[in-house]
Amino acid sequence: FFSTMFGPARRKSGPCIVAQALQDGINTIHSLPEVAQFYVPSPAENAIQPSAGDDLTPPNALRDGKYNAICTHAIANVGYSTSDEETNVLPSRVEYAIIVKHDGGLGKVGMNLKLTLEYANPNPGEAMVVWMKKCKQFICDEQNCDQELSLVDTCFQDLVEGGPDGRWVDITTDIRYSDEAEAVAQSVFESDSGQTAGRLRTVGSVEDAKLGPVGTRGRIVLTYSCKSLYTYAQMSMTDAESGRTLAPLVVWLPHAALHDHMGNSTCIDIYLDTPQGARLIDPKEPYNRPAIDHLGTLEHLSKAVILLPQATDNPGPYHWPCLPPVPWCMLFWFSLPTSDWEVLASNA
Repeated sequence: FFSTMFGPARRKSGPCIVAQALQDGINTIHSLPEVAQFYVPSPAENAIQPSAGDDLTPPNALRDGKYNAICTHAIANVGYSTSDEETNVLPSRVEYAIIVKHDGGLGKVGMNLKLTLEYANPNPGEAMVVWMKKCKQFICDEQNCDQELSLVDTCFQDLVEGGPDGRWVDITTDIRYSDEAEAVAQSVFESDSGQTAGRLRTVGSVEDAKLGPVGTRGRIVLTYSCKSLYTYAQMSMTDAESGRTLAPLVVWLPHAALHDHMGNSTCIDIYLDTPQGARLIDPKEPYNRPAIDHLGTLEHLSKAVILLPQATDNPGPYHWPCLPPVPWCMLFWFSLPTSDWEVLASNA
């Protein structure tokens, strides 16, 4: 996870660096206010020792491989009319539009993700071609067939100058990606026709997209669907939480070394839409703190700065103007209703 610049001695700087871009109401594990320790009864108090297979984690805590994660990092090679090609280029802007929804009834949770990768041309007056690759993924390490993050739609956009901000124009694309469509796209890439083309193909576990030539900016917009998120029953700590289910969603965000001038200028936007009756786990509540503190023991999350959004019925949007030099993620820990009565009560 860490480059040679940011070895173990410098990992503690992560929260300080990320904190500069934090929005109001967002915390890290280390920035949460001190609260009185929440008492959880334990059999050890009666000299009862745990047996093999006993779950020793705090109530509602996450376990390795038992949570949902979006990891959509994309790396591109970028070519220009006359300037030298650049490799391993991050987008200038990444937007995550996430819709969490009941899929097939209450308690069954699915998700749609619209991922927008925007590339800015750093060489005014030159045309730019972007060749991007990213890996396909499952939403959870269980890797059930319904947990695949399946690509369902692709859109390419070119920014047309005019007006204060210009306007984005969709580029017509044949989603069947036949040999004929590939040949047409390739002819546009290699010619000086003034046209722009986009094509995407899947080779094994890799999604391969190409866009260009574009002028100042271009976008690759990928829409994904997941039929089933990992969920588990919520252990009731208050009367208001009885009979609900939890759906933890980790959104891994890209990071860049300090000397990466293009990566440091990448901005991040996250938009979130949740079903009726859903709410986020409140990290400031004392009865949730043991599960929050337990995140630091998990294999991957312990190596990252974890951002915990404020508990609200309408979370987001979230915006960061640049990338930190250390791994980071946002944890959306949803508590969802499992009965129509709870949904009706939330609308009352």
